[in-house]
Amino acid sequence: MDWHLRKRIVQNWWPILLPLPLFCLPPYTSQGYPILEVGRVNAFILTHTIKSSFQSFYPVFKIIPLILVSSIFVFGNKTRRLFCLYAAISYILFALFQSISITEEYGLGICSAHLALSSLVALFWFSEVKSNRNDFNPKKRPLLSYWTFVLALFAFWGPIHPLTGRPDFNPSYILTSGAGLAFCMMTPVYLALLIHYYPRVNLPILMVTGVIGLLYSLGNMSLAFILQSNYTWWVGVLHIPLLILSGYGLVTSVKSSQFLSHSHFLLSHF
Repeated sequence: MDWHLRKRIVQNWWPILLPLPLFCLPPYTSQGYPILEVGRVNAFILTHTIKSSFQSFYPVFKIIPLILVSSIFVFGNKTRRLFCLYAAISYILFALFQSISITEEYGLGICSAHLALSSLVALFWFSEVKSNRNDFNPKKRPLLSYWTFVLALFAFWGPIHPLTGRPDFNPSYILTSGAGLAFCMMTPVYLALLIHYYPRVNLPILMVTGVIGLLYSLGNMSLAFILQSNYTWWVGVLHIPLLILSGYGLVTSVKSSQFLSHSHFLLSHF
């Protein structure tokens, strides 16, 4: 195959490779499991993660993003590097805290696919800390354009009872829920900001975050509405912001005429 043709294929079609870890990386458990139970083991690990061991730190991971998002609207590009650095670090934390479980049933369990995909998103956000392609300087937008933040706020709030999994609109959850350490609840916040400032953003980051966010939202909604009786329907509802914003961000980034040049730029830095 001609080298230039291969190069164009890589630049245009590399996004379709993103879901591969879901099919190629089985979960690890120290006590082993039958190979046919891969799906059940993954679901078990993701619903029994070590994240719950860090409840005392939940407010920290609510206050910091609130301050950073507010700083973007007040100071624009002066704080964009700090915001992107926090986003990158948060995805590393999602990869660790939401991919690992320690239980009597399986011992040490690691959802390898979740670990890989969350780390990949972190890698793209770390690249933005260096490249500074996001332009968060103020721009005039109609009031209706803030719809993305309504969805993001709902996810960030995380109005769900921690024991029953049922709707619980306690206002204190804005600062105390575990949403600040959850991929599916924080990603809508990052996507809302990128969509708001589109097209002056790093399009590959918007696309990668959108693709993986879409995969996670569909997976969790399938569990909540179809496959897992121990998932409440409200868990599925809470993933609607991720579904909508991920899908919107993905379509927006792919259809952009700038996507190819941005992809080439980013790939050249990896």
